[in-house]
Amino acid sequence: MKEDRIFPYFGPLGPFETLLPCSRSDFLRTDEGGMGKKDGFEEVREGDWISFQPETLGRKALGVLFLLLSLGIGYLFVTGKFHDPHGKVASPWGAMIPGFLVGLPGLGLFLFRSGIRVNAKERLIQSWWGFVGPWRMREESLTSFSHVEVLKEVRRSGNQTVIHYPVRLVGEGKALRFVTAQEPLRARRLSERFASAVAMPLHNHLSGIPVIRTPEEFDRSLGENIIASGELPQLPPQPADSKVALQVEGDSLQVEIPAPGLLRGGGALLLLLFPFSALSIGLFFTFMKDFPQSVRLVFLGIAIVPLMGAFAYALARGVRREILEVGPKEIVVRSCYPWMERSKSLLTREVEEMTQTDGNKNASPLAGLLAIGGVTLMADENVLSFGASLSKEDRRFLIDLVRYVLARSVAKNPPPKKKTTGVALFRPILRSFSG
Repeated sequence: MKEDRIFPYFGPLGPFETLLPCSRSDFLRTDEGGMGKKDGFEEVREGDWISFQPETLGRKALGVLFLLLSLGIGYLFVTGKFHDPHGKVASPWGAMIPGFLVGLPGLGLFLFRSGIRVNAKERLIQSWWGFVGPWRMREESLTSFSHVEVLKEVRRSGNQTVIHYPVRLVGEGKALRFVTAQEPLRARRLSERFASAVAMPLHNHLSGIPVIRTPEEFDRSLGENIIASGELPQLPPQPADSKVALQVEGDSLQVEIPAPGLLRGGGALLLLLFPFSALSIGLFFTFMKDFPQSVRLVFLGIAIVPLMGAFAYALARGVRREILEVGPKEIVVRSCYPWMERSKSLLTREVEEMTQTDGNKNASPLAGLLAIGGVTLMADENVLSFGASLSKEDRRFLIDLVRYVLARSVAKNPPPKKKTTGVALFRPILRSFSG
């Protein structure tokens, strides 16, 4: 798939860039519908247009730093602090070249601007960049795109693994990258704002399994969306070989998830590390008798510490039980160890997505022995995961259980007021487009 980037300083503009006649007044903000700043982007409504501009505080600060450095160089030349190779005081005009070389980039950083404008009614997206105002703009028709997607990209950079979360506008054989975030929840929030602006479905791939939602669903919780779909889920039957113990009382649910055991908790890592450690210990006792004691201790530590770390990891995960509590107001996951208990919670009305992740898919046979993946609940500001040790059937059963409880809770106690977000201001555009 061919991909281009919307903002020019994130990458090449792409072969379809065109120089269009545009005036700065076309892009000036009005007071019609200011959206404020969040997640690094300022969002403004301008009639039928929705504008996105990256926040520029960091770039402006760097530009000011360069400009101050340029002024400092000029001051040193003017006050005679610099001398030429012959020991004479350098001419003040000598400050022009170094001051120019430092000040010009600073001025560029301070004045550079870029942004995009989206018109869902006319099915257009425009991106621009320039200094102080727009200098160059490109325009694409939204009719050649079908949806917005947010992804998880894993890249290798030397010996490090770097994870990015791009948000893209996707069409037939091509894509426009809106932004690349470093944090998944921020990428998710930005993808919702962008999908609302272009009035297209959002495909969320952060968990590995796509979850598709329309802009109308962004304003509602998961329970409200289930009711709005006309579906009232029934209590699902528990699988015959299920390992969970559950208790359902009306619109409340409690599920106890057993500990996975040392092997699935991380004991497989011991199998991976044992040959290396055994070989190192054999070398320690066989060939290092004449080495200094300090060297021998360091070598022994290198051999033993990974085994100890893997055992501690396997012990902490292998003996951990999980208790899931779903109620009308709150969803709580309690991690119970023999020596302590931890809990993490989400407000029920804030849960917007739920999916299961098969962490063993496309993994090595050794990784298949580990308890990874599980069921994930997503909200704007938080993520709740549980059930990594369960089978696919049990995870599917838990998802159906949670859907059942959330739907009953919303049907019994309808929320007095819908959750409001910035997408509410897009409703006139969405209605005019659909009409």
